[in-house]
Amino acid sequence: MSQPDLLAAVSDIHGGSLHGLCPPEGIELQGGARFIPTTATKERWSYWLDYWREVAARKKELGAKLSVLLNGDLVDGTKYQDESIDTGGSIQIKVATACLGPMLACEPEHVFVTRGTPSHVGRQAEYEEVVARRAGAMLDPKTKTHAAYFWLLQSHGRTIFATHHPPQGWRLVRTRGSQAALAANEVASRFWERKGEDGRPLTPPHLAIFAHKHEPADSGPVLPHRHGTRALYLGAWQGKTQYAEKVAPVAWNESHGILITIWPEAWRQEMVEHFVYPLKLQLSPVEL
Repeated sequence: MSQPDLLAAVSDIHGGSLHGLCPPEGIELQGGARFIPTTATKERWSYWLDYWREVAARKKELGAKLSVLLNGDLVDGTKYQDESIDTGGSIQIKVATACLGPMLACEPEHVFVTRGTPSHVGRQAEYEEVVARRAGAMLDPKTKTHAAYFWLLQSHGRTIFATHHPPQGWRLVRTRGSQAALAANEVASRFWERKGEDGRPLTPPHLAIFAHKHEPADSGPVLPHRHGTRALYLGAWQGKTQYAEKVAPVAWNESHGILITIWPEAWRQEMVEHFVYPLKLQLSPVEL
C-alpha cells in the first residue's frame, strides 16, 4: 500500500487557564507556589494522552508521515485574570509548552501553528510565537513567524486551508444550515473569486479547518467532481468557563481532535476521523 500522509489537528488548549489543559503534576508558579490541577483537568489530560496514542498507533500502522496542526489559542493569556492560573505570560507559556510533550513524542515531520485570539495569545501573538518556536513549528514563508494567520497545506494533490477564526455566523453546529456548511460555501466562494497566475479561478481547498468556537462540527464529505470544500471545526481542550456557560449553555464539556489520512492515489478521498472525549464528571444526575 502506498504511504499516506497523516495530519493531526487540535486547538484551544488554553495553557494557563484554570479550565485549560495542564499536566497532572501541576506547574510551579512564581515564588515557589504550585498549581495543582482539578479532577476534571486530570481527566482531560488522560484523554489528551489517549488522543496522541491513537495518532502514534495510526502512524505506525500505516507507515505514514505525520504532521501536526496546532490551530490557535495555545495559551489563555492574561486578560481574564479570574480564569487564569497566573497573570504572568511566562507561566502561560510554561504550561502550554509542557502540554505539547505527548505531541512531540509522536515525532511529527512538521508542526504548523496558527495565531489564536489576541486577547489570549497576545496582541501580536507573542505568547503563541514563543510556544510555537519551542515546538519546532514551521516558519510562515511570508511573515517569517512560527505562528501564522493561516496555512495553505498541500498533500498528494489535495489542499488544506487552516486558520483559527471561522467566518462569522450563528452557533448552531449540527442542523442542515449549520455554521460548518456555511463556512464551507464561504471558503469555496472566496477561492473561486480569485484568479491565479494563469488567469483562471483558484480551485477551492479540499478541506478548511477552523477552531475558536470550542465545538466540533463537520460540513461532511464533498463529491470529488463538485470542487467544493469540506469545513471542519475543532473542539477545545479547555473546560467551559463562566463565559462559555453563558453563551453556550447546552454545549457539552468535551475535548476533541481530528486525524486526517491522505493517500497518494487521486481516486481515494481523504479520511477524516473525529476523536471526541466527553468529560464523565458532568454526567452525574442528582436524585430528587
